[in-house]
Amino acid sequence: MTRKIGDLAGGRDLVTIHRADLIDVLVRAIPAECLRTGTRVTGVGCGNHGRGEIVTDGDTARYDLVVAADGVHSVVRQQIWDGEGTVERTGVSAWRWIVDGPPPDFVGQVWGIRGEFGILPLAGNRTYAFAGAQRGESLAHFADWPEPVSQLVANADPTRIIENELLEIRTPKLLTRGKVALIGDAAHAMRPHLGLGAALAIEDAVTLAAYADDLAGYTKARRHRVRTVQWISRQMSTVVMPDNRSLAAVRDVVVRLTPDILALSVFGVINRWRPKPIERH
Repeated sequence: MTRKIGDLAGGRDLVTIHRADLIDVLVRAIPAECLRTGTRVTGVGCGNHGRGEIVTDGDTARYDLVVAADGVHSVVRQQIWDGEGTVERTGVSAWRWIVDGPPPDFVGQVWGIRGEFGILPLAGNRTYAFAGAQRGESLAHFADWPEPVSQLVANADPTRIIENELLEIRTPKLLTRGKVALIGDAAHAMRPHLGLGAALAIEDAVTLAAYADDLAGYTKARRHRVRTVQWISRQMSTVVMPDNRSLAAVRDVVVRLTPDILALSVFGVINRWRPKPIERH
């Protein structure tokens, strides 16, 4: 079954951007002296002295706030949130790659049996392709899918394909410990079916800035939302990649009979989030 991106997004306000381009935009928005790269963090303290601590190559530095944005395998979460944030395997394999050429006429998602495929336009006359499949399947699973899927798979450069298993974590009860805060995948890694991973990380950052003087408030403001999105995304696996033909047939009928306004209501609830204003001191 195919769904155009415009249908899913309500036909407006949709922008796709390569992760590297987004990072470049964010980096250029801050002073150069505020950014330090290539430093390996070997230890973290939650702030016995009223400040967060970071250990790098044996040197300890203290900060007003330490923000852990180090992904699903977060070193900070493992050290400070011992026993929480357990990494869970989904059994879903994912493939992502960039095509140096314009997107085909169809741009959107194709939902099939035990897999899904997506096609998105990127700046610079490029195309982003992604696929996900249930346990035991390979990229060859999509070789006989309708065009343009099969063509994108056949023409994919193996050296440019990123392949890994999708992972989730159990979101910790508290997103802060002392002067250390979790954001993004370090706090709530989830399946990507709603395409909100990076967006939620940005929401976290904006909310954390608003609650910098009330870190307990950060958990209250974020935990319910991220757990809700995490749950919806997990249920979406059944919709976009059912295990068998019968379930796929039922899915297709239900989706066709569901009015767009009702289908989009789920996304509307998610997208109506608004940040708390950041107070200037």
